[in-house]
Amino acid sequence: MHNHVLRGLMLQCAIMKNAASFRRDLTLWFTRNARDLPWRRKRSPYATWISEVMLQQTQVKTATPFFERWMKALPDTHALARAPEQKILHLWQGLGYYSRARNLKRAAQHIIRHHDGRIPLTMKELLEVPGIGPYSAGAILSIGHNRKAPIADGNVLRVIARLEAIRRPIDEETTRRHILDIEAGLVPSSNPGRFNEALMELGALICTPKTPACGSCPVSRHCLAREKNLTARIPQKKRRILLTKVRAAAVILEHKNRFFLHRRPVGRIMGGLWEFPELKFAPDEGLTAAHAARLLKRHLGRPELRLRKITSLKRHYTRYAETLEVYRAKAAAGPKEHCGIWKSVWVPKNRLEEYPLSSAHARIRRLVLDADRGLAKPALTDHIQ
Repeated sequence: MHNHVLRGLMLQCAIMKNAASFRRDLTLWFTRNARDLPWRRKRSPYATWISEVMLQQTQVKTATPFFERWMKALPDTHALARAPEQKILHLWQGLGYYSRARNLKRAAQHIIRHHDGRIPLTMKELLEVPGIGPYSAGAILSIGHNRKAPIADGNVLRVIARLEAIRRPIDEETTRRHILDIEAGLVPSSNPGRFNEALMELGALICTPKTPACGSCPVSRHCLAREKNLTARIPQKKRRILLTKVRAAAVILEHKNRFFLHRRPVGRIMGGLWEFPELKFAPDEGLTAAHAARLLKRHLGRPELRLRKITSLKRHYTRYAETLEVYRAKAAAGPKEHCGIWKSVWVPKNRLEEYPLSSAHARIRRLVLDADRGLAKPALTDHIQ
């Protein structure tokens, strides 16, 4: 957007009429209330990048131990670019949306090739890095490099939508761009990263999606949504796509204290991750152990086995909500270690944790490893991409 157009837009924004006092109120609150998070203790472009990617679709309390392990194992772009994919997936295991981890490695290789391992200092160069979009680029520039740039993450979109009483859906591109322009006018030249962190922190702790704590908000006097009694109705989003319910089974197959794992082909959903054999049920098929045993026989090309149900898991991916029934069986003889394009192995129990699995299959592995402790049935939602 041209500067004169942006200035005209800013004059129409209520918040810009008192921008200086808004910034002062917000940053003073942040100084007193900011959470002690590992990526804030020693800020760097690399730490900012990794933390922001992890925090996409993931809560802070979940991402924190993953970030600490990652930074210890892969402390910079050179280490990330050299790391084997299996190591990266293992470090990411449990965060879901595994394409994020693969994109990080591709991005690191690009940064090594084109920038000698130094994370770029301009929006244009950052957007040329595979997997880095406008939001991540804004975070890297403002927080990592301390350069003036807006960040339109979910928290910021919600906060500014309420401050300006914007009723249009915030997940529409035109609304997102409008909010990004507003924030661009708010971000100060001095310490822009701290301002953006404060804005995100406000959305995380005070201006939450439901029942915001308006009485504790340090900038409530600047908020049009509160003035107009619209906080419960803002932000709005487009109607969500209904999830299709699907059913599947996973089989813990054991032979002489070894367990059978498949490796998903690269290029498919969760490609490169390992899993226990999975079976998909058609909508009209009975979800029973006997039917699962017949499908397993067809899948592995081996005699039919007696399956014992262990538990049920729930997971979501793209437009599907899946029920995953978990069975266990002993095999009299091990199946072949290749099933079509799927690489397969028999893994000793004491080496199961060396293999990167999705969240659902990692929970199944935990059932195997802790079988003697009598675990209760787990409830799990696993997000996949």
